[in-house]
Amino acid sequence: GGGVEKREGVGKSGEREDRQAAKAAFVQVVDSLERPYRPSRWWWEVTVLYRRVFVSLLFSLISSPLVKYLTLFTFLVCIMLAQSVAFPFVSVFDNAIETLLLSCLVIIAGIASAKGMADATALNLYSSSSALRTVRGEVFEHIQLFEDGVLVAGLVVVGVVIVRLIVSKVGAACNRERREGWGRKRRRVMAEVRRRMTAAVSSFSMWRRRVRKRRGRTRANAGVHADAHSRGEERNQYDSDDGDVSEGAGEEGVKGVLQPEL
Repeated sequence: GGGVEKREGVGKSGEREDRQAAKAAFVQVVDSLERPYRPSRWWWEVTVLYRRVFVSLLFSLISSPLVKYLTLFTFLVCIMLAQSVAFPFVSVFDNAIETLLLSCLVIIAGIASAKGMADATALNLYSSSSALRTVRGEVFEHIQLFEDGVLVAGLVVVGVVIVRLIVSKVGAACNRERREGWGRKRRRVMAEVRRRMTAAVSSFSMWRRRVRKRRGRTRANAGVHADAHSRGEERNQYDSDDGDVSEGAGEEGVKGVLQPEL
């Protein structure tokens, strides 16, 4: 019975640890998702996910290029305005990059919509005219060049973001190594300082003990000399007292001898 209860207790503690680990992992994932955003704009990640879903559905369900790009253009304009108003990211650089990328997407969608409208409307009515065909070809060529420029600008922005992330990661790693190296050096210096302070304190303690012993010996010697001196004085006093007594006894004896004769 005791063994079964012990195994059940171990199993419950293991399940509790697993739940705590899963909860900690979930909190870490949520924190990594919410970290780039301001505290009141944590929901912006949901709009990014819905934007991707909407674009995927738009390109898969709508077959007309004109309707597709017009809808995409309108949707991207709304997203860009919401981005400019919400200002969701903590970093100003992140907000600027997001606005710039949305602007590039809006321009590309607008160019595609303009080309689709040109193909679907009045220019096709006069397609028999060679001059109009030439003008339309030149206009479309300039539009295509502008679209290519916008695409290149978007790629450059993405490259700048990637380079910035790499530089920040490498810089953080270098700073961490530098801090760790400085920490090790500081620990060595502090250990050396503590060792020297301990040696100085121990030397001072030994010196104090030696001084105390020397003072004790000096006091003991002084006490011995004082005792010897006092004993010498007592002996001298005792000898002088004995001399006085013997002299008095001699005088009395002489007087006793002389009195009968008188």
